[in-house]
Amino acid sequence: MPLPEHDLSEWPLVVVTWPTGSISDHEFPVYLDALSAHHRQGGRFARVMDLRASGALSAHQRRQLAERLDGDEARYPGQLAAIAVVTSTTLQRGIFKALAWLYGKPQRREAFSNLADAKRWARMQLTGREPSVSQQDLSRQR
Repeated sequence: MPLPEHDLSEWPLVVVTWPTGSISDHEFPVYLDALSAHHRQGGRFARVMDLRASGALSAHQRRQLAERLDGDEARYPGQLAAIAVVTSTTLQRGIFKALAWLYGKPQRREAFSNLADAKRWARMQLTGREPSVSQQDLSRQR
């Protein structure tokens, strides 16, 4: 199965797009290494995770992901400013929001139903301000 795509072309915004289906336990460490590599770009960044086509992570993968995110935060404190996730269902977004609230992390976290809104929010977390009307109109046209 293909691994998630990591688009750094809009740095400091990183968009990770998951392929359809699940990633095997054998391939999962490669994905985690790619996430950690974002930190080596240098400076603060925001990550948008487009999970609309993804399958569920196994319990083992969820634990590995949590440990890697915690380890990256310890090694690169404050670099990851925000995480936005794009999911297909209201239930998935609700679960993500509840977990983010319960396990508060240094990064801001938010869930969205579409990529444009997720990217707009993530950019705002980096700049600390709302995008201009013309920027909002441009992103909606994409």
